[in-house]
Amino acid sequence: MIDVSDGLLGDLKHICNVNGLGAKIDLKKIPLMEEIKKLINSKKINIIDLLTAGDDYELLYTIDPKDSVHLDEDSTIIGKIVNDSNQKILDENNEIIIADKDFSGFKHF
Repeated sequence: MIDVSDGLLGDLKHICNVNGLGAKIDLKKIPLMEEIKKLINSKKINIIDLLTAGDDYELLYTIDPKDSVHLDEDSTIIGKIVNDSNQKILDENNEIIIADKDFSGFKHF
């Protein structure tokens, strides 16, 4: 478990690196406010910038799929951990829109 203070993709990478694993994230499962979705659709903000920006302060964690019945209604499964070292973000057509990029998190300096 990690707080998402350095951006979703950066902090996900921290979890993956510690375990030597990768992740596949379904973009459409990431909870976004309707106002944010409208800004993305109108190209006023970029989804990649949104996923790599800091100061979100949500919790990101992994859970064994068999234990997912214990999640509360505020939790959302956005993807899965996979046995390779890459992070992949999949769009609504399950096509990879991001792979093998440096998502090391917010750059403080």
